[in-house]
Amino acid sequence: MQRLETRTGQFGLVGGIRQEQSDLVTVVEPASPFAPEARKGKLYMVAEANEGAPRAAAACQLVARAAQRAFYEDTSFSVTAALRAAIRAANKALYEQNFNLAAQQRAHVGLTCVVMRDGDLFVAQVQPAQAYLRSEGRIRALPAHPSWDPAHVSAAPFARASALGVSLFIEPELYRSTMTPGDGAILCSSNFSHLLGRPEVEAALRQDDPAYIIERLHQAAAAQGLGEAHALAFTVVPALSPAAREAPLSPAGGLVIVGSTDHDSVRDILDRILEGEGNNVIRFPGPSLRRPRP
Repeated sequence: MQRLETRTGQFGLVGGIRQEQSDLVTVVEPASPFAPEARKGKLYMVAEANEGAPRAAAACQLVARAAQRAFYEDTSFSVTAALRAAIRAANKALYEQNFNLAAQQRAHVGLTCVVMRDGDLFVAQVQPAQAYLRSEGRIRALPAHPSWDPAHVSAAPFARASALGVSLFIEPELYRSTMTPGDGAILCSSNFSHLLGRPEVEAALRQDDPAYIIERLHQAAAAQGLGEAHALAFTVVPALSPAAREAPLSPAGGLVIVGSTDHDSVRDILDRILEGEGNNVIRFPGPSLRRPRP
């Protein structure tokens, strides 16, 4: 089986100000394949509270922490079972917090949880939430918006009765798919659902650069004047070999630039090579490119 990796990007809008890291986005990628969490897979989450909820960010973070802990502590070998346990734990934590608060102080939260394990993707979702997937040659919206599915009659972005923290009983929507290189996903707040039609999502997910996808989402949010929005994008690529990891773009994978900065242009690097600084700038097999000194 081909080993796969994911590349991620995210952003948040708070009061119309862009943040490169969102407090409502969670990314858990075990650093080593031998880490205890690795057998469960990589976990990606985006949480969203009902509009105007007091301490909304704190409620979302409470949900995310509870879900992450429960997912990785679950002893089942089933990812789906572990996701169900994570949703139940997140719901219980928020419900118990809400129980001790007056009705106007309670927050209700939606959550999209995505797990990547090997080439399989698992989704558990409680609205309000929105996700878009490119997999198995298709683009899917979760949940489907009326503009994507005319048979879906409800355009309401937030079904309060189904949110976390409303009741002790919760049942997430579940989805599973196979991911291959070139596939990807967008997890975002539900206010993107009326901004992104199928053509926009297809254009974004055709790219394998999550930074590009995030920039497209930010542009869409800014064009509509959204003050609050959060998104995470990830793409699936073949895993690099150990040799390529140790020397990116070397003979195992091309050219190695060493000691350069983001401000170095190609002309700067070539000038430094020709002036005798090549050993600090570039390495590749073959004869030296240094200019003979007079």
